[in-house]
Amino acid sequence: MGKFNKGGYLGGFDQLRAPNAPTLGTITAGDSQLAIAITAPSYSTGTISSYCATAIVGGVSTGAESSSSPVTITGLTNGTTYTVSAIVKSEFGSSPSSATTTASPAIPLNTRAIFAGGVASGSTPLATIDFIDITSSANAGDFGDLHQGTRRFLAVGGNTTRTVMMVGYNSSAAGTNDMSFVVLASAGNSTDFGDATTAIKDSEAASSTTRVLNAGGNDSSGNREEIDVINTASAGNATDFGNLSGTRRRHGGLSSPTRGLFGGGDYNGSKSNTIDFVIMASNGNATDFGDLTVARNEGLAGASTATRGVFGGGNSSDVMDFITIASAGNATDFGNLTAARQAPGGASSTVRGVFAGGTGSGFGPIRSTIDFITIASAGNAGDFGDLTSNRWQNGGESGAHGGLQ
Repeated sequence: MGKFNKGGYLGGFDQLRAPNAPTLGTITAGDSQLAIAITAPSYSTGTISSYCATAIVGGVSTGAESSSSPVTITGLTNGTTYTVSAIVKSEFGSSPSSATTTASPAIPLNTRAIFAGGVASGSTPLATIDFIDITSSANAGDFGDLHQGTRRFLAVGGNTTRTVMMVGYNSSAAGTNDMSFVVLASAGNSTDFGDATTAIKDSEAASSTTRVLNAGGNDSSGNREEIDVINTASAGNATDFGNLSGTRRRHGGLSSPTRGLFGGGDYNGSKSNTIDFVIMASNGNATDFGDLTVARNEGLAGASTATRGVFGGGNSSDVMDFITIASAGNATDFGNLTAARQAPGGASSTVRGVFAGGTGSGFGPIRSTIDFITIASAGNAGDFGDLTSNRWQNGGESGAHGGLQ
């Protein structure tokens, strides 16, 4: 017989009674795969028994079949554009093909977080970068290494594509002006980004879709109040953004799409409960936001959605505070970490916050544990998994933190 048309008999099936063409719905990209929603035709005799999807590139076809929608095609190449179509089947045969569309599989970057550098047992700084998928509790994997060598108290920020790891210090205890970056989709060592405005350690970051701020810290003249800014998309040196309300180091940072917030830390030589905020898009000095529930320094970590921020740990504390980012005011108790943590790394997705590593009371024990919280619901943290090694003073960031949502 000739080319298939809906009509007559073909292969023993009554094509006049075969289903009409289906309609393609939402296509969800994943790591090396596409999940394709298929809507059966409104008019069809018989029962739809099978949904079939096909992805074609360069004349090569990859398909999948399922008894229900969506249909997931695996074994595809990330970043490649495929032409997608679908058919359905019943006891009377196969439908004509749906209209076509295009789609590209991709790693879901908004679920990936990294934790960079830190200090292992004793005072040995690390060059290691770990990564996790925030949506699924599991141990961290190895991502690569910092290209500039070992670092502790890195300030880390970025967007859905690129994460920048700024300044910090190594075993010499001298601050650096080094900045490097990784592409979240591609595990590997970091690459040079540019230089900070001066050699800095003990600073903290906040970021939006386009900018990363590096606030406070310590330089050769002592604790600092200056804030640096970089444009995430293009490697280059940092420039001046403005100032915090006072000198501050080893504080916590988090953000919404419009605001960056910095809480606690060593403030003019003592523990601070102060929270400052800035408008991410507009260079300028910080404004008072309110106070933490407990003054603390020595490495708070931050996690946030677009609306709520959580500061966790610091001073070997298990305290977590939360704030509503759009409304200045004092923080409220959120719950407790699984154990006291000084200087953990913090990261977040649209749902979860994670706090990784840290050290307990009296600078021990140094932990590999990763805690997680559901940011929208106050409560105690749960166990997520472990870093690849024990560490504290590590910097963390994800591709879906509150500044990107």
